This record gives sequence, structure tokens and C-alpha cells, in this order.
Amino acid sequence: MQVDLHLPETLPVTETQILSIGPALSLTVREAGTEPDRLLWDDLYQNYLTYRSPEGDCPVLEATLRLRSDEAGKTAQTVGVPLSRVGNGPCRVILRLTGPAFQMFVDGVLVDEDWPPCAAEPLSGNPQVDEAWVRSVQSFDRSLTDAEVVDLNGGADKVALRRREILGTEQRSLQHWSPPGHNVWAGDAMPFFHEGRLHVFYLIDRRHSTSKFGAGAHAIAHASTTDLKNWEHHPLAKGIDATWLTCGTGTVLHHEGRFWLFYGMHTDRIVPFEATTEGRRVRHGDTWSTETEPFEIDGKAPMGTTVAWSEDGVHFEDSRRILHPAQNPSVFPDPATGTFHMLAGYRHDGFYTSNDLLQWTLDDSFLLPQERLAPKHNTGECQCLFEWNGWHYALGGRTGFWMSRERLGPYWDRTTESARQAIRSQVGEEPWPKPDNPRPGPVVEPRWDVYDGLWVPMVVPFHDRRLLVGYLTGPDFPWAGHLVFRELIQHEDGTLGTKWPEEMMPDLGPLIPARGATNQVVGSLEGFQPVLLSDLSKETHVHLRFVPGEGVGAFGLCIGDHHDTYGGCELRFEPAERVAQWNSALPGVPAERVPRIGEILAREPYRPIWDNPDPNLHFMGGDFAVEAIEGLDQPFTLELLVKYDPKSRSTIVDACIDGRRTMITRRPGLTPKALWVFAQRGTVEVQDLRVHPLQT
Repeated sequence: MQVDLHLPETLPVTETQILSIGPALSLTVREAGTEPDRLLWDDLYQNYLTYRSPEGDCPVLEATLRLRSDEAGKTAQTVGVPLSRVGNGPCRVILRLTGPAFQMFVDGVLVDEDWPPCAAEPLSGNPQVDEAWVRSVQSFDRSLTDAEVVDLNGGADKVALRRREILGTEQRSLQHWSPPGHNVWAGDAMPFFHEGRLHVFYLIDRRHSTSKFGAGAHAIAHASTTDLKNWEHHPLAKGIDATWLTCGTGTVLHHEGRFWLFYGMHTDRIVPFEATTEGRRVRHGDTWSTETEPFEIDGKAPMGTTVAWSEDGVHFEDSRRILHPAQNPSVFPDPATGTFHMLAGYRHDGFYTSNDLLQWTLDDSFLLPQERLAPKHNTGECQCLFEWNGWHYALGGRTGFWMSRERLGPYWDRTTESARQAIRSQVGEEPWPKPDNPRPGPVVEPRWDVYDGLWVPMVVPFHDRRLLVGYLTGPDFPWAGHLVFRELIQHEDGTLGTKWPEEMMPDLGPLIPARGATNQVVGSLEGFQPVLLSDLSKETHVHLRFVPGEGVGAFGLCIGDHHDTYGGCELRFEPAERVAQWNSALPGVPAERVPRIGEILAREPYRPIWDNPDPNLHFMGGDFAVEAIEGLDQPFTLELLVKYDPKSRSTIVDACIDGRRTMITRRPGLTPKALWVFAQRGTVEVQDLRVHPLQT
């Protein structure tokens, strides 16, 4: 349906319905943020309130589609756009129902969409319009193509111009990046390197995983680069083309001349489990074989691992095969044998082997310890195995990290199920591994891990280097946020560190003068003493060198909103404990100690990591501590990237400690204006302080 509107300069405060077609479809204008029962929708999920007008109001245009559903709460879906992004005067709105998607276009620009899990009510009767708003209405007897939408709005050049006006100018770098759109975010990354090009596939998200009534409805988006500086954005590798579909995390390989995009189908998030095929697996012993057509059978929706293929790495076609019941598969080659392996996650966990990527045989049902048996309670989903200079590493999703000289471990005792049950009973709640643990093999838990505030990071080769790609969510985000890149450092003993990729560093502006001398000694033996050092811009690079005095307690820096208080976001170092932490400091009061992840996970009652609500877990990207940071009692360099993100109304603070450890946090509501350093129970010398605005 095409609706030509004229938006006046003065918009109504009360909700106004400007178009309706029976009970099936309505188009309204209202003021966001004024009704308590809609505040979560307006503020968090739709993110309308970011886009208030200069006068402080927030009018929005919304379309609501009624659904044929008997389930409570699943009777309608609403999409919308803040009118401050659209502007006044004439505009053309197209509402398109493709079956799987309900979409709103403004002047040819896709501004919002949701995905109905069932059929919509039929459009019947003539449109009822408010002529003060609506100039014309045109209905179509089919879903318009993308090309037709562009043609109806003046062609590609005009739509591209309106896209920049409505969605904004897109950031060039993918470091600290989210997709354009008022409610669009980046989720799990699936990086892949092939013939000099880094491909980053990622789950694209609207409304922080609450679309499709909480099922997520995540499609797989795609960008690539050869130099980490210039990025090309490609069409969706996998869109939502079925009412039952939402995509899970997967992996990409190149085999026999084509790209293989493995991903999971989280079908039982949308339809009852009994209405799914549960993988439609045909099991022969420990081998899972597959069927091809039909993809859906006996009215049941497919669920589990599938694959899409591409000849050029850009345009993918579904195989329409179900390969395995796992909904978050991690597939990787074994160059030594020419075979392939899968770490299955999110149903039927285990370690599987295949010769052709189509049939999978179970090797070990318990390759990686999980939940209570693991030191960090990792799950079996979103795992990553990679090799570098003869060392083999395993990341267990949000937590869990191991290293080994052998490619396949053993990571756990590969004997009998009865032996594994005995190990489970022995380990209980004690740290893993026990000295008397019968688990053979050279696998160790490193002195520290690579989790630094990101959610489910994945590692990818980039020439002879290794990059880690994840996303920063935030303490107020249920899921999804900004993509973040790290470069891995490998020490002589195989332990890994992280730093910023040099190519992704932003250009710097002129030096901002410090409010005090460099080489300044700060701190007091009597207690907490802050010293204001420099003013900040909203986007800033900070460089300094800390020289800790003998026996110093805690020291660090704080970023705040005002010059006359020393509260805000605090990065604190504790040399004796070898710990760094992010926390919020109240005016005049140092931040409290943040619980370590081991302390959080040891609490009773036991909670799986995916169900643990503790805000101090490091992958939540808020207040958290990182342990086993060596050398904090010696001189070291600290760099910060401080970036205010107007879309999320938050400041991203990314720290690189001595070029070998990183920590990142999101600070909702913080507008950075000033920087302080402090010391407690001792002195710290600050050297080589340099503060530059970023040129973005």
C-alpha cells in the first residue's frame, strides 16, 4: 500500500489515527515517551527517544498490522519511525507485507520492519483517511519488488539521498559500528578470511532481539574488506524468508569452489516444538544423514543446522538441507586429515566429523566441559576453535577458554560414558581440572582469557595475524549492539593478549591542552585524591603513561560530565591483585570493588551462564573486572578511545593496556567532558599525557 502524506510543522500531542482499513491495518501519529505502558517500547526497543526534536518532543509515525493469532499478546505488530528523521512536508509511505515481513518505507527508504509468525487479517473495505494528513492512497494486489519501491520514489539517486537524510551518513570503519537505522544493531559475528579478503557475517537485529514477539528474527548480514579500512556492504547473505525462521550463529567455509554458510534455525522460538521437524534427522548409530526435498514435511517447520551456498561469496542460495539438530553450529576444517568437524551447540551438543560437510558422525559427546563442569560455566553454543603457530585454542561462547598443543585435545576424558559420569561426580563444584582428574592430554586453561567485555567473540585469520570480532552490548541492552575488533597477541608460552588493530584507529585532531603539568605526581597517603588533568570532546583519544610508586594501592582515571565533581566512569587498577575494573564512581567517592567472575559464578543457587542476571559479568559490557593482568606495578602505557554514540545515548570507552590487554564498556547517559586521574594509598606519576579529538 502506498500512502502520500503531508506532515505539518506542528504535530498533535495526542494519538491521531490518519488511516485505517477495517481492523487489519492502521497508520497513526503520536507523541512517544508520554505513556508508561509504552515507555519500554519507545525508549529501548524502538529507540524513538534518541530522536527528539530540538524542542524536546518526539512525534512518531506508526503502522499496526492485525494478525490471525489465538495466542495472547500475538495479535498485532507495529513498525514505526521518529518523524524528526523524516522532516516536514510531503512524504510517501509504502507499507509492504511480503508474507514473512511487514515493512515500512518512507520515500523509498526502509525505516522499520517486523516479521509476523502467522498470517495477517485480510485487508477488506475502503481506506478511512484523515484528509488533513493523507493526500492519496493506492493499494496493490501483490507485494511490490524492491526495484518497484525505488521507482515509485523517484529512482535510485533520489532514494539514496533520502537514505542519507533519514538514516544518517554511515560510519566508514566497522570498529564500534552499528548498522544504520534508529532501532538496528549488530549481533553475533561470523568472520571468515579467504584469498586476501576478510568477510564479516553477522546477525542483524532490530529491537534488541524482541522482534517477532521475542524470537529475534535475525537475518545474516555481510560486509568485507581487504585492508580493515575500506569496507564494502553486501546484500543480506540470508534474509528472513519464512514465518517460522530466525537465524542462529554459524560459520563460513570455502570448499570445492564455493562458500558454505552454515547457520542454525531457531524454529521452536516461533512455533511449538511439536510443530517442528526437530532436525528431521535420520540417525544410523552415531551418524546423522540428511534429506533434501521437501524442506518442510507433514506441515512441520524445519529446525536445526542448514547451509547456504555461494559461488562469489556474496549471493547465497539455500541448500534446503537439514544437516544436524544443532541450532548454533561451529564448523571448521582439519587440514591434517582433510575432514571437517562440528562443535554442535544449542541441542545435541558434541563433537562431530564429516568427510563431505553433509553427513556428520559423533566422535565425542563431551569434548568441552560445560556448565558446572567448566571453570567459567560456558555453554556448548557459539564456540570457536582456531590454530596459530602450532597452538590450538577453544573459546566456549560467552565464557570458557582453553589452549593445547594438539588440535583436538583431548579436551576431556575420551573413554566411556560411565567414566565421564564418574568425572562429573568428582568435579562437582570444585575448580577444573583437579590434580587427580583422570583426564589425559595437554589441554590447559591459560593464565588469562581473551574476554574483555564483548559477547561471543570469534577469531579469524587475517594473513599471518589473528583478529577477534565480537559485539558490545551494554548493561541496558538485552542483546546486540556495536561490532568491535581486536588483534590477538601471542606470547612465547602460547598465552594470548589483545590490542587494537592499527588499521582501524581513527585519525586524530589537534592536541587538547592538559589542565595541569605532565609528569605530575597524583595521589595521597591519606586516601583518595583526584586531580583534574584535561577537558574532553565527545570523541577523544587519550594516551598516558602510569609510573606506580612503591606499594601504591589503587590508581586509575575517571571520565565525568562536569569539571567540579569527580564522578563518572572509572577505570581502576589494583597492582597487588593484578586486576583492572570498570565501575561507576559517585562524586567525591571512589568506585566500589566489582566482583570477579569466579565469585559471581560460585554463588548459590547455581544459574547457567545464559540465565545468570548478574550485571557484572564481563560480556554484559558494563561494570566488570578483568583478572591476571601482569605488570600493573611497573610503568605501563594506557590508551583510551572515548566515543559518544548518539544513537544509543551512551559513551563507549575502549581501553588498551600497554598494547597487550583490552577492556571495553558502554556507559549509558554519560556525556564525556572531563578526565581525572587518581591514586589511593600511595602515589603514581603520570607521564606523556596526550589528549586528541577523533576525526570521524
